[in-house]
Amino acid sequence: MPSEPIELPPQVAKAFVRDKRAFFKAKDQLKQDEIAARQLHALHAFQRPREKKLRLADVKQMFLQMRDTISAAARRSGKVKAVTGLRIGDGFLRQLTSG
Repeated sequence: MPSEPIELPPQVAKAFVRDKRAFFKAKDQLKQDEIAARQLHALHAFQRPREKKLRLADVKQMFLQMRDTISAAARRSGKVKAVTGLRIGDGFLRQLTSG
């Protein structure tokens, strides 16, 4: 039975989006790793005990998937609404951590 998605508080969601933007603006791999590691640490606090632990590569993959998703939405609508909360779940996190 699938578990309920985790609702991140608005402050955590905004920090995630802010770091996602900084990740893509970063000039070198070390800075990108630092940004992703900061979010990895923040997301660990919201993981359930039985879920597979997130890895640095998982956070980077989330950033990439969100960039592609948000870019597609922006192209379709001409704008993207501000993010006030993110939901981890609905297969998104499980897809990254399965296997």
